Amino acid sequence: QRSRKSLLPSGTESGTGSNTQTKDSASGATWFVGAAYGGTDDQLPRFISEGIWENGYEDKHLDVVRSMRPGDRIAIKSSYTRKHGLPFDSRGQAVSVLAIKAIGAITENLNDGKRVKVDWTMVEPVREWYFYTHRGTVWRVLPGEWMTDGLIAFAFDSKSQDVDRFRNAPYWRERFGTVAPDKHRFGWTKFYEAIAAKLLTYRANRAALVEGVREISGRVDGLGHLAEDKYADGTTGFVKDICPFTTMGLFNRGAGWAHGGEKRGTKPVASKSGWAHCSSSEAFGCSWAMNWQPFQPMIPTPAR
Repeated sequence: QRSRKSLLPSGTESGTGSNTQTKDSASGATWFVGAAYGGTDDQLPRFISEGIWENGYEDKHLDVVRSMRPGDRIAIKSSYTRKHGLPFDSRGQAVSVLAIKAIGAITENLNDGKRVKVDWTMVEPVREWYFYTHRGTVWRVLPGEWMTDGLIAFAFDSKSQDVDRFRNAPYWRERFGTVAPDKHRFGWTKFYEAIAAKLLTYRANRAALVEGVREISGRVDGLGHLAEDKYADGTTGFVKDICPFTTMGLFNRGAGWAHGGEKRGTKPVASKSGWAHCSSSEAFGCSWAMNWQPFQPMIPTPAR
């Protein structure tokens, strides 16, 4: 097995450049790739035994995979979120985690957009990196910035992550940084996380969710528009289906934000946050079932 130090391509110990994902960038890229087809079918043992990494898609990432070069470093990762069991105080909030399971160096690109040959080394036990993560199947990381340099050194050189620097960086400071409790502005996120987690249990039982919303609409002002849904036959009535974004958007009604389209068979799902309006389930062909698909990855999950 090759040492982790030997996985460094020549000339990249300090690194220059920026973190981009364009296929025409100069050499020196490192790759962080997934190994679970469909999120559940773990290919890691096969990749290790066959000395390959394989793109599980027939129509995605083909050009990116072709851009991989012999000598590029590559790591198999898993991305998830966690609230507990962290090496720092998360204050009960979900933290993004990137688990490094194996590292290696690409030895050959088969130029089919699917497969590269890799000299793998298992990482045991799995090492976890926090905050600066990526959920996509293929993540191209270039050195030259403190976050990317830190990630590369962590994955391939067994360096420790400077967790304090990350949690005090502008994007994470107010949730996880060393600021006084009275300066925290995101306490409300715990409420929305709890609601979102509960909503997910209704993904396959949306009739019960609609009935619950109907009952609440009879007691709370400002939800009358839900009874004005326009059906495909031209009649109107209470909504027959609903997505999680629309459901959560109901909490924001009455806050004085402008909503459009309530008389045109559309239901606003939010406003200031930039969420889109979702059309009526029948008259406008909104695919409610599809709207639940991107919702699940947003909910904090246990480590795996």
